[in-house]
Amino acid sequence: MGIFWIYGIILLGFLVLFLKSRGGFSAAAGYLRQQFFQGKNVSEDVLKKALLVLFGATLLAAGLSLSNIYTDTVREGYLAREGQEGLDYEATLRMETEAGSQRIGVLVEAQSYTLAEARDILKKAEEAAFAGALGGQEERHVSEDLQLPERVEGLPVSVSWVSGDIDVLGWDGKLAANLPPEGVEVELVANLVFDGKVSETANAAPTRAAEASVAPKGTAEANATPEELLSRTASRVLRVFPREAAVGEEDKIRAAIAEANAAESERLILPEEIDGQKVRWVREDGDVGVTVLFLGLVLGLGLILNSFQKAGKAAEERQRQLALDYPYVISRLTLYLGAGLSLRNAFLRMAETYTEALRQGGERREAMEEVRRTATELRNGHPETEAIRRFGERSGNARYRTLAQLLLQHISRGNRELVLLLAEDSREAFEERKKAARIRGEKAGTQLVFPMLLMLGVVIAILMVPAVVNFM
Repeated sequence: MGIFWIYGIILLGFLVLFLKSRGGFSAAAGYLRQQFFQGKNVSEDVLKKALLVLFGATLLAAGLSLSNIYTDTVREGYLAREGQEGLDYEATLRMETEAGSQRIGVLVEAQSYTLAEARDILKKAEEAAFAGALGGQEERHVSEDLQLPERVEGLPVSVSWVSGDIDVLGWDGKLAANLPPEGVEVELVANLVFDGKVSETANAAPTRAAEASVAPKGTAEANATPEELLSRTASRVLRVFPREAAVGEEDKIRAAIAEANAAESERLILPEEIDGQKVRWVREDGDVGVTVLFLGLVLGLGLILNSFQKAGKAAEERQRQLALDYPYVISRLTLYLGAGLSLRNAFLRMAETYTEALRQGGERREAMEEVRRTATELRNGHPETEAIRRFGERSGNARYRTLAQLLLQHISRGNRELVLLLAEDSREAFEERKKAARIRGEKAGTQLVFPMLLMLGVVIAILMVPAVVNFM
């Protein structure tokens, strides 16, 4: 009963939580997040789901525990056996006495048969086994393959089959080919063995004597052992005929359609009834509109996915161009600041130079586009600090954000060594660009390996095919 204390404590905790939060699960989740998960990456929705799962599991567990108590037969002093078709199982019990408690495992065997019951079952199994093998055919007219079951359905009896002539009836129940039209007789033998559990008292000598008393003295059954009494051999003489040509369901339907129509008619009439059953015909090809709708949905989804893919590639290409243009940007900035221009005029001069280059057919560069946006903001009266900060944020690149922080520091507190720092950063940027170019060259060489292998295969084929043809 200790487990119910745990259930009670959990449910009491939920009650207290609901009273403190003055609401249900949503309010309780908000209360827990505020009290114990403040500043942590745990949402109220997650806490609400966790509370619901815990509450539901507690109620379900309590219900199962109560059901186990009221359905447990040990409280009434016994253990239920499984039926005669069941299996043995082991129950773990705790025996409590005044001296203490002891844990013990008890084997609960399945309910057994008496020897007389087993014999009756074998007799029933004989008829059921042959009925299952014939599958509705008559013994004197067998024209279909037999289905020889290894067990009798619903009874603890296994069956093994023997054919009197395997040239007529195979071990698997298949009929031979080219049988005469008048049929051939063949004996089919079934060996039935009772494999259920028989009580020990049924195997005792008194019971054997009782079984023997039923049979006449001197017969084999009267002197048989219990093992022999639990088996039975039965046979049937079958007359086997050639297989009948099977008429399939589709053949019947086609025949009914042909019967309902004349060859000269302009239309093919579909019968409303086949074999006494009402029929409703539906075109299997389906509606073309559904197909078009499906293709449209697939195409629309493909376009959306393609746009996502293009956007991702465009973002990657933009970052690659920003990384490549960084040495140019910082070198120009170092040049203009070293020449005595202010930071504002340096950005304006860089933007004018880039605009003039575009007007003359130059290539569009992402980094210089950001410089031009910054210059536009400076012309429109934006503060230098705000414009430079936005320049670093828009780029989304760590090198540009670092450059923006350095320039903001120069604006706010002044930095006499700014030009030297930019010059050093420019040299490092050019070195990194050389390394990146070298890596791209190595990758390009690696990507050319497969095409070169294909070309090598083509060359080998061109050389080998004439030689092989001349040799042949």
